[in-house]
Amino acid sequence: LHPALQFGLTAALLQASAGASRLSVVAFVAQEYGLPQPKTAVPLQIPLNDQYLQTAHSILTTHVTSFGYTTSKNNHKAVLGKNGKRLQQHVRQIAAWLPSLDAAYRPILHLDLQGGYGKLFENNPGKILGALFGLELAAKPYQLQIQNPILQESRDEQVEQLTQLTNLVKMRRLSLQLVADAWVDSPTDVAQFANPQVCQMVHLDLPRLGNLEL
Repeated sequence: LHPALQFGLTAALLQASAGASRLSVVAFVAQEYGLPQPKTAVPLQIPLNDQYLQTAHSILTTHVTSFGYTTSKNNHKAVLGKNGKRLQQHVRQIAAWLPSLDAAYRPILHLDLQGGYGKLFENNPGKILGALFGLELAAKPYQLQIQNPILQESRDEQVEQLTQLTNLVKMRRLSLQLVADAWVDSPTDVAQFANPQVCQMVHLDLPRLGNLEL
């Protein structure tokens, strides 16, 4: 079966099995795998756009752990700005706005660049590092997660350049985290990227992976 169809079928079966057992999905999964029941709510991430930011003030500080923002795949220079300055300005505005909700609120800012920095800077690691440094300064004091800063033509090339960027980020002592998503299409891929030398987080798109039982 196609991975997306596998995912849909297993998700439906999971709901049905949990319902037949009169358990929540979380409780059912915990029971099946002998796991402890979670004691805290699952952290939520919402899109970083005006619709949510202007209408959901009442829930942001109590339920939302992370804001997600995805850049366009096209025309990176216009979207990100020269040397990435436009994106930095956007992040700076969000960082300036957040204290108006609650000075103690510290959500994560999660940016999916869809390979934008690689395109903008022609995969030059030094220039990409400089742009990442600028983003971290713009986001302070909030934690940054950067997904797909580069996008290569193969999994091996993606792993290689992410590893190089991770080493540079560590050498520069930046606190931002690099997130792998591109080329994570199977459990084998997950194992390849789930390495602290490659990145700090792996984003799993379950319809791409297929069965929930990885």
